[in-house]
Amino acid sequence: MATIRSLSCTSEARNGSDWKLADWLEIRADLMPEPDPIAVRPSFDGRLLYSLRSCRAGGRDDSPICTRHRRLQEAARRVDLVDLEGEQDLVPETLTRISSERRVISWYGQARDEQTLHQLLRRFSRTEALLYRFEITCSSVEEAIITLQFLNRAKRPDVIAYAAGPVGVWTRVLAPRFGAPFVFGRLGEDSEDGAGSPTVFELAQDYGFPEFRAVSELFAIVGEPISGSLSPRLHNAAHLHAGTGRVFLSFPTSAFESLWTGLVSSQVFESMGLTLKGMTVASPNKQTALGFSRRATLLCRKCCASNLLVRQNETWRACTTEPYGIFRYTGRANVNLPRSKVAVIGCGGSGRVTAAALARAGAHVTLVNRSSDRGKWANRLLGLPFVPLKEFSPRGYSGIVNATPVGRYGEELPIELANLNPGSLVVDLVYSHSGTTPLATTAHALGHTVIEGRNVLLAQTMRQYGLMTGETMPESLVRGLLWLQINGNNASGRLDNDHPKAELCKRRAM
Repeated sequence: MATIRSLSCTSEARNGSDWKLADWLEIRADLMPEPDPIAVRPSFDGRLLYSLRSCRAGGRDDSPICTRHRRLQEAARRVDLVDLEGEQDLVPETLTRISSERRVISWYGQARDEQTLHQLLRRFSRTEALLYRFEITCSSVEEAIITLQFLNRAKRPDVIAYAAGPVGVWTRVLAPRFGAPFVFGRLGEDSEDGAGSPTVFELAQDYGFPEFRAVSELFAIVGEPISGSLSPRLHNAAHLHAGTGRVFLSFPTSAFESLWTGLVSSQVFESMGLTLKGMTVASPNKQTALGFSRRATLLCRKCCASNLLVRQNETWRACTTEPYGIFRYTGRANVNLPRSKVAVIGCGGSGRVTAAALARAGAHVTLVNRSSDRGKWANRLLGLPFVPLKEFSPRGYSGIVNATPVGRYGEELPIELANLNPGSLVVDLVYSHSGTTPLATTAHALGHTVIEGRNVLLAQTMRQYGLMTGETMPESLVRGLLWLQINGNNASGRLDNDHPKAELCKRRAM
């Protein structure tokens, strides 16, 4: 079992409580005035790691080398561990004053291949240390695989390697699978250090740390941007609940073809004892992903979009779960779709599939889009009428579906809901971390029937989990993580708890 071990800390982050989830606390002295470990001790009883990251290693310390080494030596008298950069700090005077069991030898930079990392490890290993740490700068998700290949070949319990930034979060999650004894996270969203790296809260809430089971099957969400996606949290909660060797990762990319070549068709995961079993496909990859599957549902082919790829033996099948987010609740809300006049705003992959499914259910669907080019293409593809957004009025419609990203960050959708027929259906495919979206709030106030984004996400996630694993995702578990009512037919999806950390406490107590 792996543990969240080392975190980056700035003076602004010291008041947080997330660090209590960790065993080690890294103090980034290059980001703050010379820290006083005594001030930290009353709140944190783990081990303190002093780090003075240089500019050449992506930090801010630009002091002369003699000054730098003096600060490292002085820190050794006050903290448990000292981070030494392998390229410049392994000098006799410093090593004499810092014993081997208190050294963390680190390297930060770009590496062409795993062989480069092995050469560095051989060189650094001539100096004894508690841990050898490699933080690799990568430009893509698929490039980051070299960190895991390096760990898999090294097979050393004193080595940790991971890719920095958002493209490398998944390598941190999988590193313990290959023997790495530590997982590094940062302390909160506003920390200056480790930009793009996961927070301790995210590691615990989304990936189940400090508990970590042996992993053999991988699932992922692929898209850009996906930093705010709740999919890893929901899927991994179900995987942990089931006690399986599965983990759901995040692959932030808009270059689906490159990811497919680098991680899927290359069989690189299989060479390390892992199998990629399924991928939730997010924008802008929904059309591109369809081309890499040998089989696809009729709805996917008709709409030229897929939001789910499932591996069946050696064949990949393209599916879509878009309609489930709506149809699950329209029956409960007594919505009569046949002959209803519905406008679908947004002609991307989600909008096209949703429009086609509603039309198949008997609704009279109109496509609405800001870009006329995409709207006209969807019109030819689906045979449904199209109206440019600037010319659209909801007057006379009894249903509106927002299939655009607008509203995720509090933006107002540029339509006038007051013109909708009384008691209309309003569906928002977008969900907000801060509460209900402006569209849903306005629709509620006007008395319309509202299906909010969290409910859509609930239905789609459960369907995706079933298709990828052949098992049923526990609905009450997912509802709790989405802060939805546990009992009753809650079609509106009002939030019962606006503080995500409360759920962390509940889940850790399970």
